[in-house]
Amino acid sequence: MNKLIVANMKMNLNKQEIDSYLKEIENKDLSNVIFCPTSIYIPYFLKKNLTVGIQNISRFINGSHTGQISIKQISSLKIKYAIIGHSETKNEIDEIHDKVKLCSEHNIIPIICIGEKEDTKLEIKEKILEEQLDIILKDIKLDKVIIAYEPVWMIGSNKNIDTFTLHHISNFLKNLVKKYKMNDIMLLYGGSVNRLNIKEILSIDSIDGVLVGNASLDVYQLLEMIEVA
Repeated sequence: MNKLIVANMKMNLNKQEIDSYLKEIENKDLSNVIFCPTSIYIPYFLKKNLTVGIQNISRFINGSHTGQISIKQISSLKIKYAIIGHSETKNEIDEIHDKVKLCSEHNIIPIICIGEKEDTKLEIKEKILEEQLDIILKDIKLDKVIIAYEPVWMIGSNKNIDTFTLHHISNFLKNLVKKYKMNDIMLLYGGSVNRLNIKEILSIDSIDGVLVGNASLDVYQLLEMIEVA
């Protein structure tokens, strides 16, 4: 299928585990994978010429913001992607907008996470998603954007995915984003994606890939998912 896999490795793995991980993926076809490791390990992935994204950015260009990472610092490392608005970062919606705007100004492709906090009726889900995107993408010009639909209540839950609802939501989002007049839009699904359900998820035509969390930490499971994608 050759669909996209974004591996959000979160705050996991130590130096020895990263070394072992990278050794296992050597000489594999990883052309459809974006690796988003903990920030301190990004150089290890860059040295292997892998496609890399960062898990979050600061809303500030520079200054006294201890522990944060600026868009200028990211650009200087030739990082191409940034996950923006993941629920674990607890960003407010206006902050997500500011970060996406910074990406648009510095040639970084944002992977924008959207999703409802609780399982609810389909029409309410649609309303929530449209309201989120209307704020996040207001007055922003992007040639390319990746939108990751991540229902917050599904993340790390290991619940079974309702593919009927997912099919409906993905078609809704694909039609919705047309109004923002962006040339290249990809839609991912995230939320307890693993080797057991990835094939079913990617069989939905309107889904262009997946945002994988905990399952991406197991290098053998990741390689199995890459084979499916």
